[in-house]
Amino acid sequence: MEVMENIQKGYEFYRGFQAIHPHIGNILTAEAVYITTDLISQIFENRRVNWKKLGYKAALGPAYALGLEGVMATGDLVGEYVSSRPFVKGTLGPNLFGNVLNAVFFANDTIGKRHDYSMVELAKEWASLLQDGGGRKGIGKYWDNVKNFWKTNVPNREFAYSVAVTLTAWNAFQWANYKYIEPEMTTATTLGATFIWLNFLSLWSSRGSKKKVCLEEHLK
Repeated sequence: MEVMENIQKGYEFYRGFQAIHPHIGNILTAEAVYITTDLISQIFENRRVNWKKLGYKAALGPAYALGLEGVMATGDLVGEYVSSRPFVKGTLGPNLFGNVLNAVFFANDTIGKRHDYSMVELAKEWASLLQDGGGRKGIGKYWDNVKNFWKTNVPNREFAYSVAVTLTAWNAFQWANYKYIEPEMTTATTLGATFIWLNFLSLWSSRGSKKKVCLEEHLK
């Protein structure tokens, strides 16, 4: 009984903190989620821990948290301009745009694997999207950069797995999230569910990035 009371008190404290400091709360939750799930996936797949990779994931945690806040905000926009039904908000909001965040996650893992988890090299790779490589003019040249970036850094098979889950299981979760959870807690509960999701995503991403980088080294 005492354990349940302590859990309830802990939840009430977290909910209150989340209501007052949502950005800080989401960042702290993201740090805990992304570090822990990467640690689990490393131990499961490699039976050892790459501490540099773990630090890399920790450094990216705040960016993922803010990205997830933006993804969740799309559900509010859908609710305001399209439909306030929870299923519609989830489907056309976070579950649709969450695929972009998944692609970023895959790309960052591949870039990290390629460059020994260097944040400097990660920044350079993303900056390449804005480079003018010649050829087509206008927005076309940047679209070419995006296609090349995707081809180089996003493992298509593993990304397809993530899209399949996003359009099925995540739809059910976000429906419940919008229907039953307080507005200030929707991002936090999504991060909580992400703890389970990231165990699969991290494993897929690790395997996909290994295949891409190994193929690159083989072709050199």
